[in-house]
Amino acid sequence: MKNKILPILMGLAAVSVVAASVKFLLAKPADSPTAVTGSSTNGSETAKAGETPARPVQEYHNVDVAKSHYAMTVPKDWYLKKGATAGSYTVGWDGGTGTVELVDVPADVTLDKFVLEKEEPRLKQADAGYNRLGFKKFAVGGEDAYQLTYYGSSGQMATRTYVSGAKKSAVVEISCMASNFDKFRDVIGSVVEGFKWESL
Repeated sequence: MKNKILPILMGLAAVSVVAASVKFLLAKPADSPTAVTGSSTNGSETAKAGETPARPVQEYHNVDVAKSHYAMTVPKDWYLKKGATAGSYTVGWDGGTGTVELVDVPADVTLDKFVLEKEEPRLKQADAGYNRLGFKKFAVGGEDAYQLTYYGSSGQMATRTYVSGAKKSAVVEISCMASNFDKFRDVIGSVVEGFKWESL
């Protein structure tokens, strides 16, 4: 009797495994635990076959300061809260923190000079362990941007990105422990690149 039951149980187990595999393979992308949707104020989209799925995102629109309206896109597992001053946010996740703020750049000073001659000395004065690792120019949302990457005295590594604007400039700063920076580098970059000025 035992010899007859064992093959039957093994056959039922095999059928269950095959059925579960077929169900998983035929599932819609939204039902799949590995499918990720990117949401915005207009809806969502899923990653295409062969692409690395994007993290779910949330988009915020800041209209606090006239002629300096902007949108920020951050991963859904990040928090984003209104900051203490008009036009500012604090952002973060379980691995780090950051801020988004608006700054006035004098009309007779270029943004890169403002960063290197005004802002960097201020950062050095505020943190005795400040050590610049890099400075680069690139575009964010079609606007000129300048980014400082630096170490701080508390073991933190940060990027501080200045984005040129019509009335004010924006500063997006994100920091985490230096030992984790490479792990978070891509998502930090996507948050910086998710900044855009809006005409509302």
